[in-house]
Amino acid sequence: MTFNEEDQIEYSADTINHESAGGFVFFESPKDHQLFVALLRKAEGGYVIPKGHIHKGEAPNKAAIREVKEELNLNSDPEIISKIGTASYTFKLEDSDAIHNKNVQLFVFQMLNKADIYPQKNEGYEFAEWVPFEQALDQMVFDKENLLKAREHFKVRKDN
Repeated sequence: MTFNEEDQIEYSADTINHESAGGFVFFESPKDHQLFVALLRKAEGGYVIPKGHIHKGEAPNKAAIREVKEELNLNSDPEIISKIGTASYTFKLEDSDAIHNKNVQLFVFQMLNKADIYPQKNEGYEFAEWVPFEQALDQMVFDKENLLKAREHFKVRKDN
């Protein structure tokens, strides 16, 4: 995990607080209405959503769009459907005793076409792929409950 000077991170004696944004990028097939979600996978396995640090002075929705585009190597902006909340978790890195607290502003995105996606290799991702929704539920490491919530937001928006 790399930290940049422009990232919204607060350091104290024994904790590091991160503010991040990202989300669930959906594509629904117009032919059979199958729902796909864009996910990333690192070498050690397990699928995750695209997300990353909010820059100082950057709005969370703008950061989410930027991070999704960067991590999936998209050529166009995904459309934000809604914000579904904030996921918070704590972790430690192998080379430090500091406790990292991370807050991730989560958004639901829609792509109108099943764009080609590629992993951001310098972030340690090996694969980026459109995963059928039910398979995504089985393969995601974190955020399964938020994936279900994101699907509901996607369906409500689509039905209106």
